[in-house]
Amino acid sequence: ELIERNQVILQEKADAVEALRIKTSEFEEEVSRCNTSVDMIKEEIESIKNQNKELIERNQVILQEKADAVEALRIKTSEFEEEVSRCNTSVDMIKEEIESIKNQNKELIERNQ
Repeated sequence: ELIERNQVILQEKADAVEALRIKTSEFEEEVSRCNTSVDMIKEEIESIKNQNKELIERNQVILQEKADAVEALRIKTSEFEEEVSRCNTSVDMIKEEIESIKNQNKELIERNQ
């Protein structure tokens, strides 16, 4: 009877060990799937980092191009303002000259009368 009980106990322990082995195998498979998922996520993160780096570089180029365009427009605007100022000065001089000619004509007309 003692031998039979020991055999039953041994069988129960063998069954428990087998159940643990099966559970361990299942956990190992789950860990493997998790590791695969982690690896895929790491690759995706790396891809996103690379895309972000490219976008940042492109944005920096675009910002520089915009800054260059703004500076070019500022220079052009300044040149136009200078040109307008020169034109206004020329117009004022022409007006003065016309006024002077009118005065000379008026004097000539008065002298001739």
